Amino acid sequence: MARLMGEFDWSSTELGPPDAWPAEFRGAVDLMLDCRIPMMMGWGPDLRLVYNDGYIPILGEKHPVIWGLAEDVFGELWHHVGPLLMGVFESGQAIKLENELLPLNRRGFLEESYFTLSYSPVRDLGGTVVGLLSTAVETTREVVAARRERVLRELAEPLGPMHPHTAVATACRALARTREVPFHAVFLRDAGGTMRLTSSANASIAFREHLPEMELSLLAALLPGPEGEDLARVELARLSGIAPDETAASSCTHAAVMALPELGTWGGPGPSGFMVLGLGSDIPWDDDYRAFVRRVAFLVEGQHDAQRVRALLLAEAEDRYRELFVQ
Repeated sequence: MARLMGEFDWSSTELGPPDAWPAEFRGAVDLMLDCRIPMMMGWGPDLRLVYNDGYIPILGEKHPVIWGLAEDVFGELWHHVGPLLMGVFESGQAIKLENELLPLNRRGFLEESYFTLSYSPVRDLGGTVVGLLSTAVETTREVVAARRERVLRELAEPLGPMHPHTAVATACRALARTREVPFHAVFLRDAGGTMRLTSSANASIAFREHLPEMELSLLAALLPGPEGEDLARVELARLSGIAPDETAASSCTHAAVMALPELGTWGGPGPSGFMVLGLGSDIPWDDDYRAFVRRVAFLVEGQHDAQRVRALLLAEAEDRYRELFVQ
């Protein structure tokens, strides 16, 4: 950023060339460029922006925007941060925000992002506020990881005795409490090998006579499998018979399709089950998101298997009882 600012045509701005800069502006710029923490300064009442190297990832594809208007650069969230920034500029009172949700468009889509921020006034020698200095530490990964961990713990909580398919539906209630899964649908084979809808939320499913067509659609989504043979991220339009409701559709354009070979009843053609998880359109499909989806499937499988094992142990105990006492 020091190099880019050195190459910038400052003579075209109201500040003029660097040798004419106000001492307050030069001092704040030097402080900012030397700092390793992401920092940005807004200068003047219209908040013209300069920033340091640490701030580049926050801007993403918007970089470089030297001397851009803050309202233009952060247009997608100006309704939220604009009043905060102008409040600091007008009152001269610094503020701090922790883990603040600021949806940023820095990679071509509106992305869920969290930051711990500080906005501080920059004053001239007479004490008048002439600019703002902001530090921003992104906490998105920590906030999202904590939210996902809470859901995974809830999915793993032991359940009382019930049918394995009921256990799957019960465990999946936890998915309604996370932004990662706007909707879900789980299909498992019954004893006759027919795929059945076992659990769903925030979606309409064209089941019964449409299930064979739906199963072919899910199988087609997995082949070829760019995420692995058991997982695929697909557009919702490719999923036959599965449609998110209005609320889920507003935050979801893709879904993760998981084959569940360990669930359901063995012996039917193809996988023994499928899990379809709507994916939040404001959350990057990265390694952490993929790991979360796989972990969800693993824990749902665990709840199913726990009930199957419990039923087998109970049946064995009853057989031993009959052998010993019912003769």
